[in-house]
Amino acid sequence: MESNFEKMERLLEMHEEYHQSVKEADSARDKGLAQQIDRELEVNEEEQLYLDRCDAGLFTLQQVDLILVRLVNMGNRQASEEIGKLMDVKGVKLAEVRDIVLEYCRTNLGPLAREERKEVMAYLQAMLTRYGGDASLVEEEAAAATGAATPEEADGAVTPEEADPNQVTDDEAEPKTEKAQEPEPVEKEEQKKDKKEKKDRKK
Repeated sequence: MESNFEKMERLLEMHEEYHQSVKEADSARDKGLAQQIDRELEVNEEEQLYLDRCDAGLFTLQQVDLILVRLVNMGNRQASEEIGKLMDVKGVKLAEVRDIVLEYCRTNLGPLAREERKEVMAYLQAMLTRYGGDASLVEEEAAAATGAATPEEADGAVTPEEADPNQVTDDEAEPKTEKAQEPEPVEKEEQKKDKKEKKDRKK
């Protein structure tokens, strides 16, 4: 591998750099320095928090961690082992990478990017399992995103919560009696003519 994995080492350095920057942005807001400005400008606090974090390098941090997750899962055992060693040397915690990637999935990969979200979550779970991290949170997120259908939903049956309490079921409904079909007006005229002809013949 090129230059003893110098590019991978640089990726981890970028993770450290931008992770620290985003943490400082979070810390500044926690201290109330930014909320006061938000109130004066009448800015939504949650939206402004996200913008502040983006200004601090959140998007770049997310892309760096996504690349790391994909590199670990590209099938090169030597590269995977080297990334694990470099993370230990640099002090990059698996939980940091996990939280950043999960945040990316929540905020950037909506219903239209379902397949990509599923793939990223699978890669992240594999990385955590490989390096001995806690993958339970990823499993919960993946299950929530999938939204497994209940047996009632799968066969199209209405669940108790969805049922209309005033709805009449088939066994409660009164039996329907079919009315004899009324003859059409044209048919009535024909019948009258036939009767009249029979009477005339008798005469």
